[in-house]
Amino acid sequence: MGPAFQAGYHSGVAEERKKLGILLTCAPDSAESAVALAISAAAAKRGIVTELFLMEDGAELLREEWADRLDFEGLHVTACTQSVANRGLPADLTDVDYAGQAQLGRLVRQADRFLAFS
Repeated sequence: MGPAFQAGYHSGVAEERKKLGILLTCAPDSAESAVALAISAAAAKRGIVTELFLMEDGAELLREEWADRLDFEGLHVTACTQSVANRGLPADLTDVDYAGQAQLGRLVRQADRFLAFS
């Protein structure tokens, strides 16, 4: 492959930015959570549009003691409103969107790649 292809160009035209969707339902201290966050950070750093959907125990990352693990540029975080409400988590963080299953379905459909960590 030539340098133009490797740089993300095909036939001289720039390709659209790729989108990675990640669902995280595991507790913040789990190995799965660490892997999901590492992949998210690496993808965002490479310029890949990266959306992390937090659901069930994954929503626990919104707690103050864990929130710094979500602090990197290029990451879009959405938390499941039901998971947030069930756990008494903050529903007003400015860097987090709150949505339901319909948004998760859109993410799965729109992402070029989708990973689930449960």
